[in-house]
Amino acid sequence: QNKMADLWNNVTTDDTGINWCILAVEGEEVVGVQEGNGFEALKEALSDDEIQWAVCRVDGVDSRGGLESRRAKYFQVNWIGGQVPPMKKLGSLSGREHISSFLGPIPVT
Repeated sequence: QNKMADLWNNVTTDDTGINWCILAVEGEEVVGVQEGNGFEALKEALSDDEIQWAVCRVDGVDSRGGLESRRAKYFQVNWIGGQVPPMKKLGSLSGREHISSFLGPIPVT
């Protein structure tokens, strides 16, 4: 539980250099798997034989009239690796509920 909270805090805190984390569900519990920076690193970190959820941060920048506004935006990636057996894929449905209850409303891709 603490690792999961630490990963999420690193993604949501400004200036950590971390812009994604990967979560998984073990039994009824959401667990933290890994964190990092950059899309290529995220693609490498997702496991081909696991069901995982990634939460990514993108900083939106608006510049108008010499003023700059930065806002963090988040999106969720539901990952089912290509080597996950068909019966295990069904577990992604219940796992998604656990992830959503932890993260709250985040757009899903």
